[in-house]
Amino acid sequence: MSSANNKAPHKAGLWPPIRLSTLSDFRVGVTQLALQAQKV
Repeated sequence: MSSANNKAPHKAGLWPPIRLSTLSDFRVGVTQLALQAQKV
């Protein structure tokens, strides 16, 4: 429960509220995930 509770606010801190463009933010997130996957 502690780790799950800790993850939610951490994510909220990493991902600021999306106001300008949800799609661009989503694409950036996907790109970062892809880069991390390539590193591993």
